[in-house]
Amino acid sequence: MRDPEDMTMFVFRSLDEYQEHWRRMAPRFAERVAAAEALCAPWRDRREGFTVEAESYPAGRKADLAVEWLSSTGSQPAWREYLICPLTGLNARMRASVHVIDAQLGLRAGDAVYLTEQTTPLYQFLRAKFSRLIGSEYLEPSLAPGWIDAHGVRHEDLIRTSFSAEKFDAVLTFECLEHIPDYRAALRECRRILKSGGKLLFSVPFAASQQEHVIRARLRPDGSIEHLLEPEYHGDPRQQAGCLCFTHFGWEMINDLGAAGFNDPQVVTFWSREFGYLGDETAFFLATAP
Repeated sequence: MRDPEDMTMFVFRSLDEYQEHWRRMAPRFAERVAAAEALCAPWRDRREGFTVEAESYPAGRKADLAVEWLSSTGSQPAWREYLICPLTGLNARMRASVHVIDAQLGLRAGDAVYLTEQTTPLYQFLRAKFSRLIGSEYLEPSLAPGWIDAHGVRHEDLIRTSFSAEKFDAVLTFECLEHIPDYRAALRECRRILKSGGKLLFSVPFAASQQEHVIRARLRPDGSIEHLLEPEYHGDPRQQAGCLCFTHFGWEMINDLGAAGFNDPQVVTFWSREFGYLGDETAFFLATAP
């Protein structure tokens, strides 16, 4: 039976609002877990890859989305990092990013957009969508912001970019802020480079059931790293060893966005079997520059 709230985008501004949503949706959440379990059960014991047919929103058509068991931490795959569309190369969280950009930001093809990645399929897709898109990677701490390497890859540090104030209509950053020790400085920098009315959209590791952040590591005054929890590294297309995660975020981020100067910070969540957004609800933070 089709979930009547499949692909409904819910908007929350506090943990209390989300907890009420969770209580109301709890039976449906259980049904979704069971449906995902049925999809992967035939392949689990052998750890074989498989496909799930769903509508690929960026491609505008149905596709067999590819799933692997790498990065699995339990009985189900890491859904958001797989369900890869063969037509666009976008995994579930990247396809969801395109979906929420179109649904929530109201951007036009000629708007100025900054994306904090440049060597990914998502950058390639959005470059064709927005003519004034600028992408970048964090290459080396010794490089000057705005430096471009021989392959055309731009270096930027989100704490202090090379961009002028009020340059962009939107700043998009996905799975990035958790790797920045002083992520609050990065939020302030995003506010600085956004035009009035511009939108900040981002995703991070998000513990939707808790208010406080979990600080996993921090920088000491001498620049060395102090690990408060077991080191956690995330996949990075430019670093084989991965990238250290400093923070898992809670609803405290709403306060952080307000302190950085943003208006109406909120969390947008959704889930969809039709579009292949499985597992936990997909969540994005959204805020507006005043």
